[in-house]
Amino acid sequence: MNLKNIKRVFSCTISAMVIAASMPAATVIKAADQQTREDIGGFDLGDMGGDNAGGEGDATHEDAGSTEGVAAHQNLNYTYEKGGDGFKDYMGPYFRLGTGVGGFEIGKSQAQEFIKKNYNSITCENEMKPDSIVAGVNGDEVDISLYGASAILKFAEENGIGVHGYTFVWYSQTPAYLFQDNREYVSKERMNKRLESMIKNTFAQIKSDYPDLQLHSYDVCSELFVNDGGGMRPASNSNWTRVYGEGNSEYVVNAFKYAREYAPEDCKLYLSDYNEYMSAKTDDLINIAKTIMKEGDYIDGIGMEAHLDTRYPSASEFETAIKQFESLGLDIQITELDISNSTGPVDQLYPQIFEAAMKHAKNISCVTLSRTTDESLWRYDNNIQLPFSNYKPKPFYNDIIALADKIDPPVTATTTTLTSTTTTTTTTTNTTTVTATTTAPVDFKELLESKVSKWGDANCDDGIDMGDAVIIMQSLANPNKYKLSDQGKYNADVYEAGGGITTNDAAAIQKHLLGLIKSLPENYSSGINTVQTAATTKAATTTTTTQVTTTKADTATTTTQVTTTYESTSSTGNVAAHQNRNYTYERDGNGFKDHMGPYFRLGTVVSSFEIGTYQAQEFIKKNYNSVTCEYEMKPDSIVAGINGDEVDISLSQAGKILEFAEQNGIGVRGNTFVWYSQTPQSLFKDNDGFVSKDRMNKRLESMIKNTFSQIKTNYPDLKLHSYDVCNELFVNDGGGMRPANRSNWAKVYGEGNTEFVVNAFKYAREYAPEECKLYLNDYNEYMSAKTDDLINMAKAIMKEGDYIDGIGMEAHLDSSYPSASEFETAVKQFETLGLDIQITELEITNSTGTNGKLYPQIFEVAMKHAKNISCVTLAGTTDERSWRCYENGGSPLPFSNYQPKSFYNDIITLAKKAGPGAITSTTTITTTTTTTTTTTKVTATTVVVNNDDQV
Repeated sequence: MNLKNIKRVFSCTISAMVIAASMPAATVIKAADQQTREDIGGFDLGDMGGDNAGGEGDATHEDAGSTEGVAAHQNLNYTYEKGGDGFKDYMGPYFRLGTGVGGFEIGKSQAQEFIKKNYNSITCENEMKPDSIVAGVNGDEVDISLYGASAILKFAEENGIGVHGYTFVWYSQTPAYLFQDNREYVSKERMNKRLESMIKNTFAQIKSDYPDLQLHSYDVCSELFVNDGGGMRPASNSNWTRVYGEGNSEYVVNAFKYAREYAPEDCKLYLSDYNEYMSAKTDDLINIAKTIMKEGDYIDGIGMEAHLDTRYPSASEFETAIKQFESLGLDIQITELDISNSTGPVDQLYPQIFEAAMKHAKNISCVTLSRTTDESLWRYDNNIQLPFSNYKPKPFYNDIIALADKIDPPVTATTTTLTSTTTTTTTTTNTTTVTATTTAPVDFKELLESKVSKWGDANCDDGIDMGDAVIIMQSLANPNKYKLSDQGKYNADVYEAGGGITTNDAAAIQKHLLGLIKSLPENYSSGINTVQTAATTKAATTTTTTQVTTTKADTATTTTQVTTTYESTSSTGNVAAHQNRNYTYERDGNGFKDHMGPYFRLGTVVSSFEIGTYQAQEFIKKNYNSVTCEYEMKPDSIVAGINGDEVDISLSQAGKILEFAEQNGIGVRGNTFVWYSQTPQSLFKDNDGFVSKDRMNKRLESMIKNTFSQIKTNYPDLKLHSYDVCNELFVNDGGGMRPANRSNWAKVYGEGNTEFVVNAFKYAREYAPEECKLYLNDYNEYMSAKTDDLINMAKAIMKEGDYIDGIGMEAHLDSSYPSASEFETAVKQFETLGLDIQITELEITNSTGTNGKLYPQIFEVAMKHAKNISCVTLAGTTDERSWRCYENGGSPLPFSNYQPKSFYNDIITLAKKAGPGAITSTTTITTTTTTTTTTTKVTATTVVVNNDDQV
């Protein structure tokens, strides 16, 4: 049972007590047509009012300027604290203040407290974009999952913070299969139905899963127009255009029409774009807004994606765009505000932009910063800046706050008062009295346990066995087909009990059956605490007993798998000592990994969102024996905090992927520790200054040590076969290490200094599992200068000790370059090191239409050199999940919609022709016959794990 639902039983009485005892005077802003006050923490403040010593009440913004009815397009239902010192409190009389936040950051207590203090709106970073919410397409229907956004939406709901949704219609980050049937683009009629289904089901999911969420606004369509304006994106840059035709705005109008039909009444709808201050883009937005308005009352406003720079635009140029948008009579929101400092500090432009917004606050309902703090920025290159660093305000923040003393807030139509200092409150508007009753302790843990008939008994058959774990996994993978009963949900929630059903619950049951856990639940949710509620409140407990008829089945299963152990054959050294060949594939199997098994391990890159889908899981299990996290193990995803020399590590983002790999015996490649990109700036700084090399060495060691320790503790059976210790050290096409303006590592250690590289490998060798091999990874490695860079750096590391195992060749290729022979030349040069080679992130875009020929040629090279290549990893599972789906002709992978393309067969044919004879190997075939007895109606499954020492 979700803790949120338990708490809701007591929300009114708890909130009455908490508000009466501790809540400072609050200001509530509401639209003119809303007469009752909003709920704060589940308690209705509509009954509060009366005398107030210095408090401030409802402020209703009048229609602005000469335009009519702007207030009708605004949701001003938000709270701020009068006299408070949060950013939202200073801006409260003017507009709602928001921030962008990612699923990883929201899990940190420091970020949570910072957001609660400073913002009354949040926007998901990527978690509500189409590729994150679209879980599948079935004919006209679009399946929706809000799993990726759940942590953010739950946080917002529980803390009364508004949410700005982003987005439905976007040219980017949208699954290609949404537009296709059998790889052919669908008709406009079918696309209209899918568009409606996507919007309808998203709002339905939000309402169902987060009934108390304040969804105040939504960007329905985003970035419809070419970069600087001048028309809609062409078919080469937008699948929407491919379906509807060049310049056709039908889908835009339809999207707003559907959104108006299915969105909550108080959710306002926006058209959003960047570079909106450029005259051509301004015209584009105004014209399309008028087109939508002509068709009906569907649109509420314009979203100005304010990615600005000190060079351009000036505050006056930005204000000019605001004035033009005001002419529409719609609302305006400033979204994703950040300013880069190409010509100098941002200290002056930030206050100027806020001054423009505050001057036009009658027509601006919300201003949202692109992220919380510099370290969490989406384009971290030391140029883009925010008003906060390390959750601390910068000096110019005070200049923004000072504007509140100079600029009058919008004129309000009414002013009433609000107080909340006693447990008995009275409103002067309807003379209703609300009294909070006396309090006594109630333990949510006890309440939860009262709902459970037997911990772990998910299928309610009065026993605990593998059937319970299976039904949990089935319900998560296909909830429409496999549903847990209400009683089953209570019983099944055995991992972080009170936090809801996840794959961890199935794993906990298996641990219990293996004797690794003596009793269930394994642990309780950190949110379960003893709280105060009304003494007269009594929880009614209903016990439901479900009788299940069991079927006993004896199932004999024979599984044949192959474990390959390769001997060293390299003339340049003992390459085998640098390889982890401990993987399995099925002889005569028809998965990609099975065909490649005699040569090398075969891997794919996968995201935490995709791994949650049943289709992806089955596809990966069939075709791959290695996975690499897409972003979830990069530094900004695993670094949870800095304490002096110590680096706190969290693997929460990677958890779903690592669990899946561990449970299915699939190997994992780690990526990465040292990278110029996607690394928190806080790792390199103390008090806004860069740390010394000595401190940085300690932090580097701590980061590596704690990461491997977390993996060992949380995933003891994980096959972590390799790790990219250092990634992309060198400039684009080679010719030296990245300079200080492109790498914080160079800022700390000095340009050209390799000390941190050697140390990273040294620490990794000390703390990594013995079987985990360590790699130096880079892209464009087939270019001669970059090849030389990698070889020279590898030699420098080897000179210091036995720290490095191989080179990772990030194979982001194109059908035009390099040729297979050019790629092979690089392979041969790396072989001279006597180390292993792994081909990582292999994808080939199709600018010349010939990648169907190059793919088999690249695999042929890899198979020819398989003695020295232990793993080949594709950059994604399928075209639709690729970050290069629209680049250079797209079509970058051998699979589309989880189906093989024609040239896939050419690769398989090569494998059969070449035969494993090219590799000297010792092959052990393990045949296991297992008889399994189960008391559930689930077919028993036999898993055989083959290790080098298990024959």
